[in-house]
Amino acid sequence: STMIVSVRERTREIAILKTLGYPPLRVIKLVFGEVALVCAIGGGIGLLLANLVMTGVSSANGLAVFAPKPETWIFGLALIAIVAAITGAIPAY
Repeated sequence: STMIVSVRERTREIAILKTLGYPPLRVIKLVFGEVALVCAIGGGIGLLLANLVMTGVSSANGLAVFAPKPETWIFGLALIAIVAAITGAIPAY
C-alpha cells in the first residue's frame, strides 16, 4: 500500500508527462523503475533485518543459529518482485 500511495501522490507529475506527449510506455517504464528501486531497497533491507533479528533471537535463547536456506531468500526476493509489479501496475495506468 505504501507504493500505491507514493505513486498516487505523483499523479499530477504523470499527467503532466502524458500532456507533454510522453508515450504511455515511457511513463509506465518510469513508474515501474521507481517502484522496482524502492521495493528492492526496502525489501533488501527488510530481508537483512529479519535475518539479523532471527539470528540474534536464536543465539540469545541458546538455540542453534538460524541460517535461512537459499530457497527462502529466493522466495523473499520473488515476493518483493511480485509486490513491486502489482503496486506499480495499478497506478501506472
